[in-house]
Amino acid sequence: MSLLKRITFNQQLFYGLLYAGFILLHILFFNINAAEWGDSYRILRASEYIRLGTYPVDEKRPPLFSAILATRPAPVDQIFFGRAVLLVFSILSLFLFEKITRLFIKNEKYRKLTLALFCLNPVLFYWSLRIYADVPFMFFVLLAFYLLTRWKEKISVTQALVLGLICGLSVWVRFEGYFLSLAIFVGIFYRNLKTFKDFFTKIVEYLKNNFVTLFAYGIGVAVVVIRFWVFRNPLNSSYFEEPGGRVYNIEMVLIFLASLVYLFGFTSAGFFFIKDIKGTLKTLLENPGIFAFVALELTLILFWPAALPRLFIPILPFLLIPLTLALEKHFETSQKKFVLKDLIGLSPLFLLLILVPLVRFYLKLQFVLIQKEFLLAVILLQIPVIYFIYKKQFKAFALFVCISSLVWALSPVYLHKDLYLSIKEASEYTAANVTGFVGYNDKSSVADWYLNDKDLSSGTGSSLHGEYYYIEANKNIELSKLKARGYDYLLLTNEHNTSTTLDIDKRPYLEVIKNFSYNINGVKFFTLLLKVNKEY
Repeated sequence: MSLLKRITFNQQLFYGLLYAGFILLHILFFNINAAEWGDSYRILRASEYIRLGTYPVDEKRPPLFSAILATRPAPVDQIFFGRAVLLVFSILSLFLFEKITRLFIKNEKYRKLTLALFCLNPVLFYWSLRIYADVPFMFFVLLAFYLLTRWKEKISVTQALVLGLICGLSVWVRFEGYFLSLAIFVGIFYRNLKTFKDFFTKIVEYLKNNFVTLFAYGIGVAVVVIRFWVFRNPLNSSYFEEPGGRVYNIEMVLIFLASLVYLFGFTSAGFFFIKDIKGTLKTLLENPGIFAFVALELTLILFWPAALPRLFIPILPFLLIPLTLALEKHFETSQKKFVLKDLIGLSPLFLLLILVPLVRFYLKLQFVLIQKEFLLAVILLQIPVIYFIYKKQFKAFALFVCISSLVWALSPVYLHKDLYLSIKEASEYTAANVTGFVGYNDKSSVADWYLNDKDLSSGTGSSLHGEYYYIEANKNIELSKLKARGYDYLLLTNEHNTSTTLDIDKRPYLEVIKNFSYNINGVKFFTLLLKVNKEY
């Protein structure tokens, strides 16, 4: 076998194993989560409405992802189908990212590392297992920038129109699609940004030369987005109300910076960004559309910390590329003998390692290694990583970084896998065995889904319905108040407040039908199904 054929075979084997491992890892964890997060059920609820030819008026999220989920075959469970759709979008995103890395990273071994870090990224892996729109939105982002980069030298009117349609569709997935639309406009308008001075001095010239292309792009966006404006005015979105009650202080900035630094699954990533800040900026500035999108997203993340670190997902691919280029620059430079300044230069690596426990326990970042066992394992893994950085042994470094990323990725998945288990099982039991009106104190939309929305599109109707009711106060479970509300049953959970204590035993009119109780990560969670005996 010739050398060229052997290299080609090895490359094909790597990419085959990469995709097989990526898919296998997702299949192994496909149903690890006992229940979904609250927003997942809102997205599924909207899909059930779409199957009926309408859309819930109180739903703030764009409808495209729900519309895709609405294509579910009738016999297939909604949760299963939603997770399968996420898997498909994850695979497609990996495929597009692989194509993009070929345009930016010429060294094959560093391109392989970039793809491995993408597959094992803790934030991306976690949210690719949840029925959220972030991964589908990342797919549209990758598709738009892949085409923009492929067509970098000369974009035709037809190509601009295609880019506009893609960006318009992205708005229907997440409102960040407006950022993408603006960023692609910047990318088309000025494809080889060298300096900001050129941008301002040549603006008239560029407008003149690219007017027809930019106009075609605008038409493509408008054709899709205007229909969305008719459907739902974005200026009336309740999203704008959410930042109003937030406290903006130094802690918020620290949370943002810590999330950015520890986003990649190994603690030394931030070191390489700082070490090669000029290279990072050069890579982004040479691609002004990507630069604009990353800058807009980082600004949004800073002012919207509640969604950390999920909001990093669409820009993660474009942070991994300059990170890998910085790694390449470090490992491919000539080896030096040990001198004191080398140790001083590596000191930030140890600082980043020491800060991990402080970030975990002081800032309480859930995705910075929750379990103490995982935390210890990753900290220990960073020691050989730092050593191989110093010795410039790339293969050993890549191996330990991938192991670190995998351990880091499994940590939040493992800890959250039984989240809302008690309320989910209680809600399923109630839906299968109870008729009447149920009051529940679940804020995560789990009870709402199983009691009210799961069978919306089946057309079978239901003799059971429920509503949210604040139960945490003893006065709210007095018989007179329960009668006034018309409740036949109560679903009482401590999933959202583990200190919930109510004197159920002192209230003979509340009969415990079933108790769903679990000890999860050292904390007792329970959900009680209570019958309200109104004759008392």
